[in-house]
Amino acid sequence: MLLGAVDWCMATGFYVPQQTAYGAGRANAGNVAMAARACTVFFNPAGMTRLTGAEILIGVNLVTPSDRFQNRGTTLNAPATADKPTNLLGGRGRNPGAPTPVASLFYVQPLGSRWWVGVGLSSPFGLRLEYDSDWFGRYDSIESELVTLDLAPTVAYRLSETLSVGAGLNLQYADMTLTSAIPNTLAPNPLLATADGRSKLTGNALSLGFNLGLLWNITPNTRLGAHYRSGINHAIDGKSSVSGLTGALAAANFRSSIDTQVRLPDIVAIGVAHQPTQRATLLAEAQWFGWSRFDELNVHYANGMPSVRLPQGYRDTYALSAGAEYRYNDAFTLRAGVQYDRTPTVDQFRNTGLPDANRIWTALGFSYRPRRRMEFTLSYQHVFFGHPRINNSRSFYEKFPFQGDVVTRARVDAAVDTLSFALNYAL
Repeated sequence: MLLGAVDWCMATGFYVPQQTAYGAGRANAGNVAMAARACTVFFNPAGMTRLTGAEILIGVNLVTPSDRFQNRGTTLNAPATADKPTNLLGGRGRNPGAPTPVASLFYVQPLGSRWWVGVGLSSPFGLRLEYDSDWFGRYDSIESELVTLDLAPTVAYRLSETLSVGAGLNLQYADMTLTSAIPNTLAPNPLLATADGRSKLTGNALSLGFNLGLLWNITPNTRLGAHYRSGINHAIDGKSSVSGLTGALAAANFRSSIDTQVRLPDIVAIGVAHQPTQRATLLAEAQWFGWSRFDELNVHYANGMPSVRLPQGYRDTYALSAGAEYRYNDAFTLRAGVQYDRTPTVDQFRNTGLPDANRIWTALGFSYRPRRRMEFTLSYQHVFFGHPRINNSRSFYEKFPFQGDVVTRARVDAAVDTLSFALNYAL
């Protein structure tokens, strides 16, 4: 089963680089230049020209997050609190992330001496956080989920002995769910979660993007790879509802069809692989993410309600990685790496739906080849996070006498461990 909803502890934003254990074991360093297995379909289709025969790769990553939230003075301002900010009651939300498998599948087939074709099935973007319904940040978010499934037919052409190019289409399905609590500001005690209503938005889309790759053998021992993945605009169609409000605010419950846009980033990657000896390979990679496209969610309602703008305020960002592989013998290969990710989120707009932070990845792994055509790979990653702070304001029932204002203030402590497995088989 291929799952595309993962904890927010991924790469920059909610991009998911853990597509196979090969790249995971060197912290994603040199993925666009290494081009040694069928997973090059995802990272750089031009790399298919390095494969001498048909190959299939199956990968599974088990992502295990650990997230802790500390309430740093979350308040509710409502008529029942005499219109004064009052500390909001609620729990700490438990660990909102759960161990999640993320799978991928890639296949490559040469067509003669110059052409290669391939196909990949992967989840390049995803997130899933689910808090307790009575936690202190419930008016900011309870559940945030984005599932993507990407089908990528690709083709590569060898221009010369040193230069290859590749291209692919990305037919991508996205499914989104956002849930949060709504305060009943006219309840006798609106600070209690039992008085809350519930807001839920669901929707999906099927969209098309593309990717381009280049692989240059600068010398017999040094390769340079470059890859571009286009941004994708998902025109989400779905439904939205508010339910559970009682008393004088029962009239605020509703159900409506909606539409909105989720703009995923362009990604540019440049990497190098250098073999100083026959057994050792040194790798490095730089990636740029055009996350400023994801600046807001504008939700439009079919029932005539005013549109709702949910600012995200993402910025363009980057990731840098370095790693190495060592072929101990014909059966065993060892690898390790580190990566630095700069978060696209900023303090002004950061929310509990994606409380991202700068990250440092550490990774190690190995491959074992019991037969000439078969190879097993196992890798482990640990990601260290900064300590992002949430200071997010939201208003409900704006411009009405019963308006409520919530300020969610929190500190986040997070880490994530990923165990990755891959099976590559030469047909």
